[in-house]
Amino acid sequence: MNGQARKERFFVQFSKVSAREMLIAVALIGAVLTIYGRTAHFEFLNYDDNLYVTGCAQTRNGLNWNNVGWAFTTGAASNWHPLTWLSYLLDVTLFGVAPGPMHLENALFHAVNSVLLFVLLRLMTGAVGRSAFVAALFALHPLHVESVAWIAERKDVLSTFFWFLTTLAYIRYVRRPGFGRYLPVLLAYVLGLLSKPMLVTLPATLMLLDLWPLGRYDSSVKWPMRAIRLFVEKLPLFILAAASSVATIIAQHGGKSMTTLDVLPFTQRLANASISYVIYLIKMAWPAHLAPFYPHPGPAISYTAAALCAVLLLAATAAALAAIRRAPYLTVGWLWYLGTLLPVIGLIQVGAQAMADRYTYVPLTGLFMAIAWGVYDLAIAFTPPRRKAAMQWAIKGMALVVLHVFGVAAVIQVRHWSDSISLFRHTLRVTQNNHLAHKNLGVALADKKRFEEAMEEYRKAIRIKPNDPDLYYNMANALGELQRPDEAIKHYRKAIEISPDHLNAHYNLGNTLAHMGRFEEAAAHYRETLRIEPNHTGALVNMGNTMAMSRHLEEAAKYYQQALRLEPGNQESLSNLGNVYAEQGRTGEAIAQYRRAVQNDPRDVQSYNNMAQTLIKAGRFAEAAEALEHVVRLDPANAAAREMARKLRENNLPSRVANP
Repeated sequence: MNGQARKERFFVQFSKVSAREMLIAVALIGAVLTIYGRTAHFEFLNYDDNLYVTGCAQTRNGLNWNNVGWAFTTGAASNWHPLTWLSYLLDVTLFGVAPGPMHLENALFHAVNSVLLFVLLRLMTGAVGRSAFVAALFALHPLHVESVAWIAERKDVLSTFFWFLTTLAYIRYVRRPGFGRYLPVLLAYVLGLLSKPMLVTLPATLMLLDLWPLGRYDSSVKWPMRAIRLFVEKLPLFILAAASSVATIIAQHGGKSMTTLDVLPFTQRLANASISYVIYLIKMAWPAHLAPFYPHPGPAISYTAAALCAVLLLAATAAALAAIRRAPYLTVGWLWYLGTLLPVIGLIQVGAQAMADRYTYVPLTGLFMAIAWGVYDLAIAFTPPRRKAAMQWAIKGMALVVLHVFGVAAVIQVRHWSDSISLFRHTLRVTQNNHLAHKNLGVALADKKRFEEAMEEYRKAIRIKPNDPDLYYNMANALGELQRPDEAIKHYRKAIEISPDHLNAHYNLGNTLAHMGRFEEAAAHYRETLRIEPNHTGALVNMGNTMAMSRHLEEAAKYYQQALRLEPGNQESLSNLGNVYAEQGRTGEAIAQYRRAVQNDPRDVQSYNNMAQTLIKAGRFAEAAEALEHVVRLDPANAAAREMARKLRENNLPSRVANP
């Protein structure tokens, strides 16, 4: 069939949605929700969910104008994807910091994406059965569990939603080209890029769809001119892709997540890319031993295996290109797979992973298309005419079996994502020398107060990667919880030795030293914390505490005041600044400060009590009695405060006021 005939079939014959197609769409949604509905009861993970939600102050504050501006300017999480940030902000505004609704939203996006893929393929090809099979593979494949069941991967499902919307708008434009129909293509594409920069390859996939199934390479024009014309048509999209790439590189450099060539040479990257392309193919066919993190082999990589994989990839590419006339879907599907994986294949290495299941969310679509159309055409071509109907039923039966197997595998895989302990225990079962899995399992155990088990995981991780400062930092935290401060100090110092600007190690080491009464040493580490992060409120407050304990009251007051400028509602600073003023004999200022403290937190017993003592010194007995009565209301067991308030009401000034 020539290109013009294919376009006429595409444009004219399939304008109405049949009951069969509606049923397929409903089945796709039902299958996705059946598999992923249980995630509504899953927890946040300690792997990137903290970066995007639980540990992100902006996300936790929900949607407001300040946070909208932040979303468009931040490079947090080493990415620039403001629309993804806005989706989290909206979730928190609507539902609070709760994992269930966020999980369900991911699942709903995945369900909608599956339906959109079916609609796109059905519109472009008219083949309802094969389009449904590709969409079902997309919906059910276990490799996609990571993108859906992981809250931090909202960017995958959200950006793919706009990927498919962009393609849908492009189909509408192709039907009747015009500026008014090109604008929705641009708008949807911009929204996609604002969700995840993975869409930089989308314009190239539109070029592929022009080949098949849209048939836009006009045979009356020589091939180079045909390609050039279609490229120029998409030039605005390619320019947007280039701009997004620049923004992403800047964000990743700023987040220090981009690995340099001296750490990971290009030869190792190229070898890993070659192997990863083939492993993704294997996992597509046999999705076993799936994990959220596969450690990069680094210098241990097998160049022999890489060379064999490269030969296989080149042979497959040559075969796909050779089939461009008689089976263009093979060419399109294979080049789609190679091209859409290219930005994340590791030639530009971000992070310490060799590969990631989530990277296949869009790329596998090309292979699914090639398989669906290739198997069907091959089976029909070798079947006698009188048996073609039976063969079609056999193909449908085999397709249902494949989908059932993948669906069951997805159900099993989803279960591992219920919480961090489950996920990383599974990861350790299916991978080797995985220091990140040991580390994150240790953190999860520590969160459950299982500190001895956590430290055992940290030790295993240290044996694999002894130069990771976070492992020593985490070990120190666990030792501190077990009241072993001397050992904790050694591990904090080791973390700082490896990473001199380790903010949290300096801060927690300062806290540990302060609790041991070693105030000068503590102050040195608080100063280092403030050198690294001048607006670290906790370090400012604790520096104030340290100065106060060392009787450097003027300095203490300055640190508390600076903390309050950054965080006006910081209760510890409000209260302790009052104590400093009282120690300095600045009675009026101390009383005013205590009043601000109890206004900020009406349940602050200590501030009420300290205010009463200061009021007594000022001879303001009635006000002191009122403050003590607040103490009694908050702490009814405080008999001393009750008796003191009674005596003050009788103008019998006691010698002192006991702390509750």
